[in-house]
Amino acid sequence: MNCRIVQENLSLYLDGQLSSSQLKVIAAHLESCASCRAEYSSLEQTVNCLRNLEPLTAPTGLKKKILNQIEEIDEKPHRWMLTWKNSWKYWGHNARKIGAAVVIIAALLLGKTILVPNLDFQRPVDLSGPTVESGQTEMAIPKEQTMHTMQGPAQLQSKELVRTDRVTDRKVIQTARLALLVEQLDKAMSAVEELAQKKGGFVQSSDLFRFDDARGANYTLRIPVDQLDGSLDQLEKLGEVQDRQTSAQDVTEEYIDIEARRRNLSQQEERLLSILAQAATVEDILQVETHLERVRGEVEALTGRLQYLENQTALSTLDIELRERSRSITTVQLPHDRLGTRLKEAFTGSINLLLSCLGNFALYLAAALPFLLLGSAIGAFGWLLYRRIALRK
Repeated sequence: MNCRIVQENLSLYLDGQLSSSQLKVIAAHLESCASCRAEYSSLEQTVNCLRNLEPLTAPTGLKKKILNQIEEIDEKPHRWMLTWKNSWKYWGHNARKIGAAVVIIAALLLGKTILVPNLDFQRPVDLSGPTVESGQTEMAIPKEQTMHTMQGPAQLQSKELVRTDRVTDRKVIQTARLALLVEQLDKAMSAVEELAQKKGGFVQSSDLFRFDDARGANYTLRIPVDQLDGSLDQLEKLGEVQDRQTSAQDVTEEYIDIEARRRNLSQQEERLLSILAQAATVEDILQVETHLERVRGEVEALTGRLQYLENQTALSTLDIELRERSRSITTVQLPHDRLGTRLKEAFTGSINLLLSCLGNFALYLAAALPFLLLGSAIGAFGWLLYRRIALRK
């Protein structure tokens, strides 16, 4: 045992914490080594001096000072909480004042926004009647027609809305969607088409598709609104329901608004026709016909929109998705007619996959060949060098 190891274990040797064999080895080394023996003697004197020291007593009042400091540390969060509460109370009171002021200002601005447009109806109306300028020629419009025209489209529209709302029923566009999982797609398709005819509707569009090993079809039916619920109940019997959705869009307000606008424009058309009958010059006639053409175009556009809404509210739209089961769960079925073709395709696909794997392996091997050669050369050189060094020894 060398001196370094002995000096590292001197404290354990002094305390008797080593095994008997280690104690004997260190004792024998101390007898033969003067430097280690001097180190051990110095360590033994230091330990004896420490053991002979008298124990120290804590100063008086030290425990009380420590406890006071702990109490002060515990009270600091409470002080911060009180400070935060006072700040929140002060700023919270001011925030309530600011919030009240903001609410008052917003209310004033909103009231001004609502009231200002009504001031336009309080402006004095010129009863003398407007004139249609055409260069230096003016065409006077009768006073009765002028007063009737100056009522404004807003007032006429409001009257028409009130009158139309009393006589028009609710206009609702109803749509539904149904997804079914069926056993036999052909029978289900025939049943859907037959149902559309029986309910007084028609097939708007249809689509036949294939997915994986099964087939599917999409239908869009237009069915009278009162027949929608019954049609859904009958269609659900064709297979397993995967999804069913219904929705309704109320277009009564739009319908009433369009109808009122169309009536107002029709009245304007009648007035323009009466003005056209009174026109004296060619320029006046051309100007009135220009306005008349614009009004007629708007009337036709609104009439088309009304017809569209009536059609949509009279007939509901039903979207149907049919999916055929790949394997029947109610009847025993023989293998598919294309079994031989499918077996041939599977076998050919496996061969192609095998050839593709072999080709990829050859490609990777060719790409790795330079690195393999380099690694082999380095390995061979290292082995030869090792062998030569081993033989010299």
